[in-house]
Amino acid sequence: MPRKKSAKRAKTADAGKSAKPAETVTKSLTERWHDLAKRRLLSYVDLYHSGRWTLYYENPDQFAVRLVEVIATEKTWATLAGVSPATDDDLHPAAA
Repeated sequence: MPRKKSAKRAKTADAGKSAKPAETVTKSLTERWHDLAKRRLLSYVDLYHSGRWTLYYENPDQFAVRLVEVIATEKTWATLAGVSPATDDDLHPAAA
């Protein structure tokens, strides 16, 4: 007599048919991480322009080191996501 498929096995087998290709999932994931890195960079630029960085950092060198790391992170995620890194135009609010 043939064995019946368990419900758990059937779900697992069907899941592979409707799953997104790995390339699509990876692209979506890298794009989301890039968006997060870009938002973080925008936050640091805002800290700089507003002068609020002085509330969190004791001296300009500490902030500069962190800002360089944030810029490098955004560039890395942009490369992985296949998009261009943020430019100066992206980082400055439009004049009204």
